[in-house]
Amino acid sequence: MSNPASLLQPVAALAPHPLLDAFPAVAGHFPLVRIGEYPTPVRLLSRLGAAYGLDQLWLKNDGLSGRPYGGNKVRKLEFLLGAAMARGAREWIAAAALGSHHVFASALYGAKVGIRTHAILFPQPVTDHVRMMFAATRQHAASVMVIPHPVLSPLASGWKWFARAITAGRPPFVLPMGGSGSLSSLGYVGAAFELKRQIERGELPEPRAIFTAVGSCGTMAGLLAGARLAGLNSRVVGIGVVERIIANPARVAAQANQCLRLLEQAGAIPRQPLFHVSDALVLPGYLGVRYGDPTPLAMEIVEQARKLEDLPLETTYTGKALAGALDYARQQGWRSEPLLFWNTCNSYTE
Repeated sequence: MSNPASLLQPVAALAPHPLLDAFPAVAGHFPLVRIGEYPTPVRLLSRLGAAYGLDQLWLKNDGLSGRPYGGNKVRKLEFLLGAAMARGAREWIAAAALGSHHVFASALYGAKVGIRTHAILFPQPVTDHVRMMFAATRQHAASVMVIPHPVLSPLASGWKWFARAITAGRPPFVLPMGGSGSLSSLGYVGAAFELKRQIERGELPEPRAIFTAVGSCGTMAGLLAGARLAGLNSRVVGIGVVERIIANPARVAAQANQCLRLLEQAGAIPRQPLFHVSDALVLPGYLGVRYGDPTPLAMEIVEQARKLEDLPLETTYTGKALAGALDYARQQGWRSEPLLFWNTCNSYTE
């Protein structure tokens, strides 16, 4: 991985932040720590598209959102790091599955600003990718606790440590599951404006649809709110990669509305109409038996993306999301329509 000393660059050394560029008024309301490298690139996946009968399959590669580790967690962590540091936190708790990218990214980037991460992990189907992520989390987190069931994560083990920390006079910052919430989703509101500028510069046509994985809902919620505010006509389509009780249209719409409220309260935008459940299209049917199961279709897509486009994906989130995107595009007859797959998986391998 890259030299840690170069990880957190001064804001002046980076391109303008997408959200602050769109809404300068939010600068004094939402502190953030710049770790992202924007804009993330777009390109035509011509060989992969042709293999599945699509003329214009485009990629927005948030896998290159930050070094040494990219993916969708970077845009979210900028705001979470800012909030934690504004409160003087020096420790935070992150809970998720064994192979969580959120927990690893929180541990990696938190350490760069002096925030120790206490990871609470629960089981998921174990693949080589999960083993790799678990090992990386153990390397960078201050402590790792593995518990037998996700329900116990906030209710038992984590809160015992939390209570001890408060008693010692050092309350930690508790991260939302998956890093997703109204504050962190603002990163993807800004990302929609970033995409709009790339369209205006002629880097890609305006997509008929934007496809993304939906786990804890924050990425899709931010894109949904951002697409409206940026004036994009693209339909944001999510592919559920966790159980429906977690990844569903009602939760996406609620988080998108919370993003709007934050921006309204900051004076960045006028009062907006609420999103309804019907505005949030989340496709079911691509999860498999349970969270983390590598479905045959996801494994096929991951291999094809690697072979045809040198695009690293994985079978828990992005392989299933791209599989759902390709399948839905076929069902809709969108052979010649411009379609955008928003990659949320880290693309750095050094």
